[in-house]
Amino acid sequence: MGGLLHIKRFRQNMLKLFVIYLVVILSTTSVITYSRYITSMESTSYARPARFNIDVTKGDICVAESTVCNVTKYKPYDKLDYYFSVDTSQLEVTTMMVTTIDIDTHYNFVNIYEIEDEVETLIDINNNQDYSINGRKIKISQEVEAGLGTVKTYKIRLSYMGSSDTNPTYDAINVVFSATQKD
Repeated sequence: MGGLLHIKRFRQNMLKLFVIYLVVILSTTSVITYSRYITSMESTSYARPARFNIDVTKGDICVAESTVCNVTKYKPYDKLDYYFSVDTSQLEVTTMMVTTIDIDTHYNFVNIYEIEDEVETLIDINNNQDYSINGRKIKISQEVEAGLGTVKTYKIRLSYMGSSDTNPTYDAINVVFSATQKD
């Protein structure tokens, strides 16, 4: 190296080479330090899944403590009202929900009401695209926006068709739902 210092061209470029060397060392050190800082910031973050809670609460036709109805006290063609509610207030994602109501063979469907603020609104199933009936199944379709769910209460009026059983007890309606997260 002693011989290189005597060359005039090398001495002129030595300052430039020294500056380039310092820039490379400093940039490498800063990248390593910055990446450690970013990594330590990300290690404390976490994600939780969105709530997708839906609750269906069934009422009962006869006795509140029972899940089935002892229909011996009803005569054929008596009209029976059945209540249930669908709670979508805890949804954190936009959801397409279909509620299916299966009606027992000992009952005939008469009509369905939506209850809001204790006011019953008769639903015309034939002229409402959110409701459909197929045999003994009624389907209620609804899209629920994230965070805008409510508790909807329904009343279904059924006509009891009678039975030859001596001690008949029937679960008049079975309410189930399926829900699909949108986007």
